[in-house]
Amino acid sequence: MVVQDEANGVLEKAIIRQLESEKYPREKWFEVMSVLLSSCGDRMRELSGLLQWEPVDEKDAEDIYKRVLATYLDLRQEASLADPARVASLKTKLAPGPLRKMASSIYKKQEVLENLQLLSLLRGFPSEKDLRILADAIHLLRHYKGVGEPTQMFLASCDTLLSPKRLRNGGYSNKVTKRIQHDYDLECAWPHQICLSLTGL
Repeated sequence: MVVQDEANGVLEKAIIRQLESEKYPREKWFEVMSVLLSSCGDRMRELSGLLQWEPVDEKDAEDIYKRVLATYLDLRQEASLADPARVASLKTKLAPGPLRKMASSIYKKQEVLENLQLLSLLRGFPSEKDLRILADAIHLLRHYKGVGEPTQMFLASCDTLLSPKRLRNGGYSNKVTKRIQHDYDLECAWPHQICLSLTGL
């Protein structure tokens, strides 16, 4: 399954990051990684066994995948046409004369930060795996809604081409995330954000 493959890949990367942070000798990595991957993999399979795995209609999921891909291609086109400097310039003209120089700098920064997630599509694009996971989630959301279940669907992801891009000032750039939610009624967010939404803490 795509989700399980992705989880295994993330697990391996997490172990490598931990070994690097502890400056563990590289010549011993293979031996240590084998043990850690086996132990963590067993634990992940044990936890996965507690989950309810829903069957996915492959034809419907494929149709949704094509729509999701088209959405991202449309967003990348929008990013290529985005011009934060021009928008900032138009806003600056509305500011009082003596304040225009200061306003120009502020508006430019605001526009760039607001469009950061969208503009990142010019430098990268979600992998096919990510788009298929998104398509599967949308399929399941439609399934639950189709049987009359009141449903709110979250997709936990640390990928900033899905979840909002965190900014240094503590805010978020989320034009791509908002488009996904608008088009598919699916909320992509960082795991801790979803936890806060569900627990209300």
